[in-house]
Amino acid sequence: MANCKVIAIANQKGGTGKTTTTVNLGIGLAREGKKVLLVDADPQGDLTTSLGWPEQDNLSVTLATQLEGIVADREMDSHAGILHHEEGVDLIPSNIELAGLEVMLVNAMSRELTLKNYLNEVKNGYDYVLIDCMPSLGMLTINALAASDSVIVPVQAQYLPAKGMTQLMKTIGKVQRQINPALKVDGVLLTLADMRTNLARVTAESIRQNYGRMVKVYQTVIPVGVKAAETSAAGQSIYSYDKNSTVAKAYAYLYQNIENKQKYISQIMTSKNPARSVEDIDEVALSYAEIKALATGNPYIKEKMDLDIQVSKLQLLKQSFLNQKYEMEDQVAKHLPARIREQETWIMQYEADIAQVKAHTSPDRETFPVMQIGDHSYTEKKEAGQAIIDACKAMKSPEPVPLGDYRGLSMELSYSSASKEFVIALHGKGTYKVPLGTDIHGNITRLDNKLNELPDNLSRCREVLETVKSQLENARVEARKEFPQEKELAEKVARLGELNALLDMDKKDHIIMEEEPEEEEIEPEREKAAWVR
Repeated sequence: MANCKVIAIANQKGGTGKTTTTVNLGIGLAREGKKVLLVDADPQGDLTTSLGWPEQDNLSVTLATQLEGIVADREMDSHAGILHHEEGVDLIPSNIELAGLEVMLVNAMSRELTLKNYLNEVKNGYDYVLIDCMPSLGMLTINALAASDSVIVPVQAQYLPAKGMTQLMKTIGKVQRQINPALKVDGVLLTLADMRTNLARVTAESIRQNYGRMVKVYQTVIPVGVKAAETSAAGQSIYSYDKNSTVAKAYAYLYQNIENKQKYISQIMTSKNPARSVEDIDEVALSYAEIKALATGNPYIKEKMDLDIQVSKLQLLKQSFLNQKYEMEDQVAKHLPARIREQETWIMQYEADIAQVKAHTSPDRETFPVMQIGDHSYTEKKEAGQAIIDACKAMKSPEPVPLGDYRGLSMELSYSSASKEFVIALHGKGTYKVPLGTDIHGNITRLDNKLNELPDNLSRCREVLETVKSQLENARVEARKEFPQEKELAEKVARLGELNALLDMDKKDHIIMEEEPEEEEIEPEREKAAWVR
């Protein structure tokens, strides 16, 4: 639906009632006849469990699946995996796979907009989308705030949860400045409150005093209740589980408050007569654009002001996109080719050294390869190990000295002042350092283990090479992409121009200023004519 509102339920503190609020606010709006989509953006999957799907790991399609498709730019059915709850809401479920996706987002282009891009594909069929955020301020929460029109902050009426609001407000402000200028704080919701205690009353008053001037603090307070905690296990809302409880009544008042505000604004903007009684719609809940539109009766003013914000947002997003694109071009031109050359060099070294070691190693594992130390050749493991110990004792300086040869590679002995141990460096096409101990047999084993690791190292280098080559191809594709919202930006800039022409505010102000002096000049002439007559 064109007027779908996306609301994030967010707080980096756990246990503040985010999931319970998402469930009961969403189902409450559905009881008002609204189409509601709930999004579980928490890898713990509490929202999914609370709505009756406790085995999240058995779900074939979740939010992680859809977002991974967006990141990989794969064609997917955006509505696949949406679950339908018996109380009239739809759900995009989540499971632990979402935690892995958060790591993947770090290297994705336009990573802050991944969730927004997905929701743009599914939200048209809904009046409201509610996002249950995870208890952190990581990339998934940033995605949720970037995708939302507004945010509701549930806060437990206790000292520590209230104290953590400062960091959340800073994060919301940063998202507003850099990613989503249209984001608003709908309000702070006091939850799990036992107003019989002094602590709850003092904390509630403190929140209203410290934050009430900046954001709305809902008059509605969600009380603590055993029945509310039991609803999660039952997979129901509080309205179905215990409709007469104080918690149910509190959430009912909250969703009616939110819906009445949207309804009132909608009536004004569609020129319908609004209800006379708007006690629940105070000036803090309305944006400046909405207030100005209501005051003038001109819906074009709100559209223009909203477009100003949207155009600024898109221009910021475009700049961010271009910055990432330039970074990707830099990866294509310099960094990734350098990594490919580096891996190819290591592969060449490993291949040559593996061949050299193989040529100087007996197929019979029981036969000790000849070890050359100084002018002596040793065919027994024990004697060779003792010769290494003797060479260490004979060292007078920590600087490297030639030691001999083993299995086709030369050996160099040194002393590490940092780790306070002797080290043998095996030199072929590459160099492989082996720290020594005091056991004569153990040192030979350490040398053999290092040489036996070479085939595994070669395999890893080949895997890394293929990965980097794949990254290079992907980076080339990404670097050729254009800003995905270029058409939307052009259309909104054009519409903004049309609205400026319709409103023509600057010209009207100019005319008014010109007319006022003319009236002042004409008025004395009229008085003079009257006097002459």
